[in-house]
Formats: sequence, structure tokens, C-alpha cells
Amino acid sequence: MVDFPVSGIYRIRFGSYTATILDGENWELQCVNQGSTVTCIMKDLEGQGYLGIKYRAGNQAVERLPDPQSWILRQTDEGITIGQIWQGSIEYFWSLRLDDDKAIRFDRESMGWVFERAPY
Repeated sequence: MVDFPVSGIYRIRFGSYTATILDGENWELQCVNQGSTVTCIMKDLEGQGYLGIKYRAGNQAVERLPDPQSWILRQTDEGITIGQIWQGSIEYFWSLRLDDDKAIRFDRESMGWVFERAPY
């Protein structure tokens, strides 16, 4: 299993794809390790906002928002899932849709991501 990220500057990758949201690909993570999970906030290095979603429902785009949102990181054999819990029990995850505009969506299907710490 891959290690959890600690607070720092990262690129977030799935295979050869780097998570790019509105041209930003380097994110400052502020993390709290809680044993089997890590909770973190992801901030744009340019000070243009935080990674989040406007609505907690399937197929929502991950985007920059003015207010921070907490993300739950979990270890898997393939990498680290990035998600949020909705209504106390429904978990949604970052999912990359390669068949459309390569957007990162918020969906029920989980994917293992790799956090590549700076310097690259």
C-alpha cells in the first residue's frame, strides 16, 4: 500500500494523468492523520480557492471554490481514494472520466490516486 500524504505541496496523479483543475496542478494539502484515514483540505497555490464540489451528488465536477472542504483519504492497493461522506453514510469519490473531457468527477466509483510531493 502507498503511504498517506502529509501536509505539503503535491501533484495528484492517476497513472500518467495529472489532476488539473482550471489549469492548476499543484495543491497545498493540510492534513490530519486519523489512523486508517487522513482528512485534508486542498488549497490552490495561487490563492484562488480550495478544491471542492458545489453539490454532493453523483457526477459533479471537482472545482475551485472560495471556502475549504474536507476530503477523506483512504489507502487501497491501487493508491489513495479521495472522497467525502454525504448524509452520514453515502461516500462519493474522485473519479476520472477518460471518455469525455478528462474531468475529475465526484461519483460513487472510487479510484486509487497517487500524491506526488514537490519537488517533482
